[in-house]
Amino acid sequence: MFRITTAVVCWSAVPSLLHAQSMPDTLVSVRNLHQMIEAYGRDIGPRIWPGFRPDTIPTLYVVANQGKVMMQWRHEPISGFVAVPGDSETSWSEQAMASFPSGNYISFMNVDSTMTRPYVLGTDIHEAFHSFEHSAVTEKSLFGQGENAMLISTYPVFDERNEALFSLEGESLGRALRASTLADAKQSAREFLALREKRRAGLSPDFAEFEAMAEMNEGLAQYALIRGMAELAGADSAWTSGARYLADAESSILDNLMGIEQRSVRRRFYATGSAMGLLLDRLVGDAWKQRLMNEKTTIEKVLAASVGFQGSAELGRAWNASVARRVSGRLPQARASIALLRARRRNQADSILANRGLSVVLDPALLASHHFGWCGFDPQNLLQTGDGRTIHMRFLNVCGGSVKTAQLNQAAVEDSVTGTISTVIAAEDKLVIEAGGETLALPDGFLREVTELRVQSSGFTMEAGSARLLVQNGSLHILVH
Repeated sequence: MFRITTAVVCWSAVPSLLHAQSMPDTLVSVRNLHQMIEAYGRDIGPRIWPGFRPDTIPTLYVVANQGKVMMQWRHEPISGFVAVPGDSETSWSEQAMASFPSGNYISFMNVDSTMTRPYVLGTDIHEAFHSFEHSAVTEKSLFGQGENAMLISTYPVFDERNEALFSLEGESLGRALRASTLADAKQSAREFLALREKRRAGLSPDFAEFEAMAEMNEGLAQYALIRGMAELAGADSAWTSGARYLADAESSILDNLMGIEQRSVRRRFYATGSAMGLLLDRLVGDAWKQRLMNEKTTIEKVLAASVGFQGSAELGRAWNASVARRVSGRLPQARASIALLRARRRNQADSILANRGLSVVLDPALLASHHFGWCGFDPQNLLQTGDGRTIHMRFLNVCGGSVKTAQLNQAAVEDSVTGTISTVIAAEDKLVIEAGGETLALPDGFLREVTELRVQSSGFTMEAGSARLLVQNGSLHILVH
């Protein structure tokens, strides 16, 4: 849901729509909702985080089949966007592609009919905070630097011990967050940190760093969502129930970290990172935020310092002995959860490939590396199957060889052994394939070396300098040189 750049922003959003005389009602509703940020952002932003001003960050909302609306744009008019009368900082567009001048940090989010008004507003704050994080990057701290998202494809999602300990870890953090006294909060926080220490002993340092940085990146943005909605509710009581619901929903994730299946494992760190932030608010006030911005440290290290945690040994032999028993007791649940996840993910991959339409296979067999690169992907929708495949649920930008651009805005399945990336172009979708400016018909058995390849559909676009096209058993194989 988030794209940010200091140069040019380009994305595929919605099909080009017929020009309308006025902004669609849905976009008007989104605009009216965002005006809450404009009205209160100056006051609540610094209370969320020092220097944060969501009311100053340009925000682009994309609404499927409606268009897009840009808010708080205080620069030159954007090509293809129509100004809203009486509002110089708002414009909207129906076109599928757009670009912006360099040097601007932009908050970008999709809106759909499943999102409640509080969730849209909270997500707005979340995405604006990402933009703020990126703009505040310095060498003196880790703030805003983000995690190595590529590790999501190899993170030990199916490791029983890691899962069992992680579930216990989450429960301890949840108890700390909800504790009735400061003493109980600190004790549960120490237990959380001790369990994490034990779990990390069996985890690669790269994955441990990934977790900590994901909490610094997505966890802090989710903290901004929860804290921001609470501050907004304080300014306008109409948002009280929505703010409470979002906070409760996020904290409940801690009680069932093994139950997050629809998104990648990275989703856990939204919950753990935001919970540590809220806990630190209670323990030390806002001082922890300046530490994160001024020192090369992480949320968990600041939490450890705030509760005086020196290591799991300080909790005593009895507590440490109990951990082994608790892990042993949790392993059957972890084993069953992993088996269920494997089955669901494999069925999900098979279902994607079984869709009605033309199967398209990007094949790297002619490349020296025998694999494509990822020049862009959505970490939140990158899923492991446990059988050597990876699911890209909604976005992947492929690069390698003579590929100039290859963007999938629909589900695809990648095979780690062959390197192939497979998707299905829906039967009702219009697919255009050209080579050297000539439109190609592709009967079964078609085989040709082509140059200046161009593939266009609503969910998949590709341009490559040269490739081999093969149609076999109703599937189009594109082997890029």
